[in-house]
Amino acid sequence: MPLLVNRNGAGKMYEKQKRTFQKQVIMAFLPATILVILFSGIMMYIQGSGQVKKNAKFLIASTTRQTANIIDDKLELTLGKCSELSKTLALWRMVNHPYEESKTSSEYQDMIEVHKYLQSLYNDSNGVIDSIAFQTSYGNRLNVYYTWYTTIQSLDTIALTGVRMRNHTG
Repeated sequence: MPLLVNRNGAGKMYEKQKRTFQKQVIMAFLPATILVILFSGIMMYIQGSGQVKKNAKFLIASTTRQTANIIDDKLELTLGKCSELSKTLALWRMVNHPYEESKTSSEYQDMIEVHKYLQSLYNDSNGVIDSIAFQTSYGNRLNVYYTWYTTIQSLDTIALTGVRMRNHTG
């Protein structure tokens, strides 16, 4: 095989040996480099996923605490209003003694007063209360719930309830 000389005076045989040495070096370091990159990627993934799980648990616990505090505050406010309602004279009269037929106006006044209080309790509950149904042992019944009707419709229901009660007793 003739030796070809290039400008530098080196032959092709030298270049062939140089290429094989480069290939050997590349073949030796390439798998090691790939393994290092792969290992560091896996470690970063494991560390990152662990941090994401830790953050998610913290955020869930924080959100749960905040939600519990909000609900507790709303329930405490609702309980306070219920306690106030239980101390009203109109409710006491509705629950504890029957009305005489001659005093139906005071019965209706008490029903309207208690209904307004229940309506206020419902409106101030901010969604904690879905509906209120109140009935005494004497047959007085008040309902408060969300409808597209106005409060006037609810007050008409009170009047109709009073008429029905009077018709049943008389």
